[in-house]
Amino acid sequence: MRRLFWATWWAGLLLVLGLLACLGIAIACKPGKAELGNRRMPASHSEKTKIAVFGDTQKGLAGFAALAEIAKKEGVDLAIHTGDLVSQADAGHYDLALRWIERARLGVPLVVTPGNHDVKGGEKLFEERIGRRQLAFPWGPVDIVVIDNSTGPPDEAAAENMIAQSNRPILLFMHVPPIEAPTTNYVPKPAYVKFLQMIRKYPVTHVFSGHAHGYSKVRDGSVVFVSNGVGGDSDSWQFGQKAHLTIVEASKDAIGSREISIDPVFSWGANVEHLAIGHVGEILLRRIWGIPALLLLMAALYFSWRGSRKKRSEKDEPEGRETEKLILKEKEEEEVKWKFTPSKSSDPPDVVI
Repeated sequence: MRRLFWATWWAGLLLVLGLLACLGIAIACKPGKAELGNRRMPASHSEKTKIAVFGDTQKGLAGFAALAEIAKKEGVDLAIHTGDLVSQADAGHYDLALRWIERARLGVPLVVTPGNHDVKGGEKLFEERIGRRQLAFPWGPVDIVVIDNSTGPPDEAAAENMIAQSNRPILLFMHVPPIEAPTTNYVPKPAYVKFLQMIRKYPVTHVFSGHAHGYSKVRDGSVVFVSNGVGGDSDSWQFGQKAHLTIVEASKDAIGSREISIDPVFSWGANVEHLAIGHVGEILLRRIWGIPALLLLMAALYFSWRGSRKKRSEKDEPEGRETEKLILKEKEEEEVKWKFTPSKSSDPPDVVI
């Protein structure tokens, strides 16, 4: 039992030290002012454009950083994320994601399509940290339309209203693929049949999405459907899953897209930051019970340690007292023996009567 107690105590101490370290990282984190296009989109009047399209990031921060470096080398002038930027819709995970976006230093506007992980449980955070959930704007030789289908099929009337404003080639972005993906065949999802019929009335050339954990590119008639749900993120324990990036090049004469894939990127630093800022910091700094719970755990460790020491000293005390009593008893016996030991001297008394 004693060994079990101390094993538990040391485990608790290591937990407290780890929580304090994570808390320090979370407090030190200052989310940057990333250049996001959902709030204010600058105009581009160039006759050519090159766009980087990122897929689901979530926990794959190191993978996103590696893909961002590739996008910069490609010389893109716009970046669009098809959603699931964060793994949980809370302030801690948004702080973390914006920190990594700022570190990436893309140097170009970044537009984020809302994904189900970006809004589930915290819908207001997307508007607060990113901006509009649906938008349309001209960019060089094409028009960009971002549609929100993060929590279900899009509002078809609102989507058509945005699409109908354009008479140029349209690149359409949404989170959930309107067709079965990843796949090599065009198979419309039942809930999107009317939506797919609607977009064919307009010059939509590409539909980009994420969500489905894989990469696929399917052409049906004049529309190309690109689905990328692995823009750094991966399914649990699938450490061999590659990360993908789509590069779109458009001019007034042609529009094309190509895939770039990289091996999975693992980073201890990214994982520690995710734990510290996205989880520990979120709980301790933004839950009313967070800091009190940590203090309670620390108090429990202190008093259990103090109680163990007191119990051990009480156990050792009787043995010490018995030893002390024996020493005192021996001294007393020696004193008594000294006092009553008769003199063996043969000298006569000093006075004789």
